Amino acid sequence: MKTNIYIFLKPRLKTLDTLLPLLFYLKNDKNKFFFVIPNISSYEEIEQNVVINDLVIQLGEKINLNKLNIVNKLFLSLRFLLNLFFKKLKIIIFDKPVGKKKFFILLKKNLYISEGDSYGNSSAIEITKGIEKNTKPNHYYMPNISLILYSDSWYNYKFFNSNNNKSSDIFNIGNPRLLNKWKNYINEKSEYYLSKYIYNKINDDKFITYILGVFEKDFGWDNEKKIMHKLFMETIKAIRHVYPNLPIIFKPYSMTNMNVLEDLIKISNLKNYHISYLHPFVLAKRSKFAISNSCSTVLADFKINNTVTLEYSSYSNDLLRQTNFNSIQPQWVNYFINNNYDELTNVLIKINKLNFKNIDNGFSTKAINKEDLRSLERKFS
Repeated sequence: MKTNIYIFLKPRLKTLDTLLPLLFYLKNDKNKFFFVIPNISSYEEIEQNVVINDLVIQLGEKINLNKLNIVNKLFLSLRFLLNLFFKKLKIIIFDKPVGKKKFFILLKKNLYISEGDSYGNSSAIEITKGIEKNTKPNHYYMPNISLILYSDSWYNYKFFNSNNNKSSDIFNIGNPRLLNKWKNYINEKSEYYLSKYIYNKINDDKFITYILGVFEKDFGWDNEKKIMHKLFMETIKAIRHVYPNLPIIFKPYSMTNMNVLEDLIKISNLKNYHISYLHPFVLAKRSKFAISNSCSTVLADFKINNTVTLEYSSYSNDLLRQTNFNSIQPQWVNYFINNNYDELTNVLIKINKLNFKNIDNGFSTKAINKEDLRSLERKFS
């Protein structure tokens, strides 16, 4: 009987994207993964992201709770209970279990809480929220469970790792995007996905990737009305000035307002572009550079692939003082420009003139901890 691992996903795609390289490594003939999807929009988002969707299908089964009829729910419940009875059940979640998920604690160390991103960004987010909203992190500790971490910067790490809280198992495996099995898979599949979804749309094998976020004001940004609209228009203007013939690939975020995007594209009169949901590791293979108007973790995905990265944002004065007038995550970006169109244009001109093939990105992320990885692999076999 196989060990069944149920992954209860959060609405945002990032949690699945974070965990997927590790699951790809852990997959064997003794286990099967079930991806429990919280709502229809999340299900559709996974299917849009074809690289992720193809891997999910390869690894296991998608369960859309909103599409199940009574018979299906009874069948899944029975299978769930049988696996629980025969101790062939593990559950992965991304936060403290609340509501109906509270009973998961009965699984004890077969309940795994996974860090929500590969690059240890949660602490920086909490600091930024504290500056903007004067809030404090909602820390928690749970005894006698298991943690899967990818960094030393998870905002709850010190609470689980203190001398008084040693009953939980902590597998700090390092950044799963560094796993050779994942990197080899991307290297083998990239040209297939690019040929199928990009080259025939833009008639070019090189492009600029524009990483999109929200168009509404986000935390940490200044209070100028429609600041993200302004940054977008200036970014397009600068790119067209320096790279008039190079296509732009827009990479939307799960909460990007696509109606606003279409309106801004029309206003800018941009023609040479395409909207893509391909994985950033695939887009990085052919990107001249990647640019974003916020400190997105997608920038880290490009930088880890030795692609030049730019953040053109508009931080508040309080946040700028906190970051010493740099990016929230300076190791993710080669260039940080804060609401200065002329500086952005000059940086793009500089990039156009320099050869970045052998650039030292100065990127650091937590290396793979082989001992913890092997220990986790034994648990999932």
